Amino acid sequence: MQAFELHLFLWLIAVTLSLKEEACRKATLTLKTWRKTVKFRDNITLVCSINGTFTGLTYHWHKDHQTDWGVSRENTITIPFVTESDSGQYRCAAYTSGPYPGAFSCRSNAVKLSIKGLLTATLMLRDQREPVYIGEDVTLVCSIENGYTGWTYHWYKDGYSDRNKSNEHMVTISSVTMSDSGEYQCAAYRDDRYPVFVSTASNALTLSVHERKAKLQITSSHTDGRIFEGDEVHLSCNVDGDPVMWKFELYKTGNETPYRVEMKKKFTISPVTLSHSRGYRCRAVKGDLQSNFSDPVQLHVLGLSLENKIRLAISGLVLVVLLIIVAECLWIKVR
Repeated sequence: MQAFELHLFLWLIAVTLSLKEEACRKATLTLKTWRKTVKFRDNITLVCSINGTFTGLTYHWHKDHQTDWGVSRENTITIPFVTESDSGQYRCAAYTSGPYPGAFSCRSNAVKLSIKGLLTATLMLRDQREPVYIGEDVTLVCSIENGYTGWTYHWYKDGYSDRNKSNEHMVTISSVTMSDSGEYQCAAYRDDRYPVFVSTASNALTLSVHERKAKLQITSSHTDGRIFEGDEVHLSCNVDGDPVMWKFELYKTGNETPYRVEMKKKFTISPVTLSHSRGYRCRAVKGDLQSNFSDPVQLHVLGLSLENKIRLAISGLVLVVLLIIVAECLWIKVR
């Protein structure tokens, strides 16, 4: 008999709890945000809705196993600038106010919020070329993990934000100079309603800008390197980085003004004479930019070679013959 009474008592408790659960009002929790995907440092709002119009209620907000995570008189609660710690499952329930508060609704459905921390930024050179010389254009690329785009980017040099922000993940430094050398970093931030950073500061990228060094090289048609009067001589001004659209200047040693200026690195002297014997140096220039001067190179011109003497003799003989022919023609015409 006692066992029957115990079973009956337990059954009545279960039925009572079931009826109470069925009788409680349904609460629906929704996530309100201004974009589809919640991102780090967004502002979000949770809305606890109950069918019908009711006043004087208080709303209890639960997160994971925290039953008293928050209490409000409004059916909404806002979490500003969400971070990883705000991740979790949220529920809500409405309670009556007054001296004897009680549950007015059942606990709502669960809304899961997953927030990832700051994204990782990586800074690199677009062409990954080394070394970098003055006058070159350098492009820095700020990549955000998982290919996120659409942010605004801050650019830092030596720890200071000395460059304007940009909406592009790439920034180009045109015609770099030595002063552009330094450590660069970038970071992405959201600049819509609330400007806040969404990425870490990137790795530090060291940009070393090198001066361009010039080297002057003299070549002739002789395999032994000797240069004789009447030869054709080439002076090549080789500059680090093979600059394009730069002017090449050839100087005689001791002179401050260029002896020759070309848009290509090779200078030709033909025919060379004894007066060309002296030192030469060169450099490349573009606007206010210039390479270093090359070390002076001495051009030694020897007297006529046997080959040039024969060539000169033949040329002289041909000239004499032509003069004789012209003279005879004039003599015949006069007679």
